[in-house]
Amino acid sequence: MNCKNCGNLLQPGVTVCPNCNAPVDNTQMNNMQQPMGAPMYNTQPIGQQPKKKSHIVLWIVLGIIGLLVVLVIIGFVASKKVKCTGSNGSVTVYYYENEIIGCIATGNAYCDLDKLKENAKTNGIDKTIQTIKEEMQKSNYTCTD
Repeated sequence: MNCKNCGNLLQPGVTVCPNCNAPVDNTQMNNMQQPMGAPMYNTQPIGQQPKKKSHIVLWIVLGIIGLLVVLVIIGFVASKKVKCTGSNGSVTVYYYENEIIGCIATGNAYCDLDKLKENAKTNGIDKTIQTIKEEMQKSNYTCTD
């Protein structure tokens, strides 16, 4: 079969002419006999293209990100915390077993996570939490577990 627009010879199953990009009438194409031994081509009508594999990859990536978010949330829920609140804001330090896992500061309050983690490694978690409470109380913060 030839393209109705430019006359180019069309292979069976094409949906667009490779020469002029004109759409091919699929009803006529589907009635064509495929030559013996010729490769099979996509004969789906325009608008019904097969699903792309990129959607599968996207869903896998989104699933992994979702799983990581859930694990982080579970980590914070399962952890212990000390929250110190004052007129300048608040600092919440999260810890689990012998490790500081996060800190959140609001307002003008400040939290140095790297320094807290190093302190916990050097002095132990109990001493670090006690030091946090003492230092914050010196600055008129009220701390609760």
